[in-house]
Amino acid sequence: MAESIDWWIIPVLDVDGFVYTYEKKSSWLKSNPDFFDACRSSNYSRKPTKPNPHFDQCNGPQVTFESTPEIELLKKFIDTNLPKDYIKIYIGLHSGVQAVLTPCNNMEEFPPNYNQLMFVAKAFVDALFPRFHTQYSYGTSANILNWAYAEKGIPIALGIGLPKDRAMPFQLPKRAILRLSKELLDGFIGLIKAVKELGHI
Repeated sequence: MAESIDWWIIPVLDVDGFVYTYEKKSSWLKSNPDFFDACRSSNYSRKPTKPNPHFDQCNGPQVTFESTPEIELLKKFIDTNLPKDYIKIYIGLHSGVQAVLTPCNNMEEFPPNYNQLMFVAKAFVDALFPRFHTQYSYGTSANILNWAYAEKGIPIALGIGLPKDRAMPFQLPKRAILRLSKELLDGFIGLIKAVKELGHI
């Protein structure tokens, strides 16, 4: 899997928000322009509008998904460095959900290959489960996946929300890192196998 597929990895997309969660507020899920103003920050995993846009986990009323500098740079990097139709799988990892998510939330209809997306999501969940019996759900998700799928034409775009701890919903204890890494690898092996079955790679 490592040798037959090219992997492009961006370890942390929202660097400022990542630091802020450790130094100030662990429940913060947004980007952080304007000195961490909740009303001007964006959550990449949420729709542009939410009932309480000033909440730490929702988009602010004065921001659009495309306007955030992190997303703008990510889009520019992909457009500049990778040829059209080169990317076959897009995966976004984040925390506190324990689910595999597909790009449907902002669309009026399911995407044409919705069944394929669900097939791959289920393959990841099924392959991950046996080692430690961690149960992931799978369903629909958010903006960045919709961009990857609808605008860039990436056939398999998924968000994987990592497990959460009851005491700290958006953090895991250090002792969980090795366990999580092992089961994620199992899941990715199942995911790649499913994508190959579908003929995308």
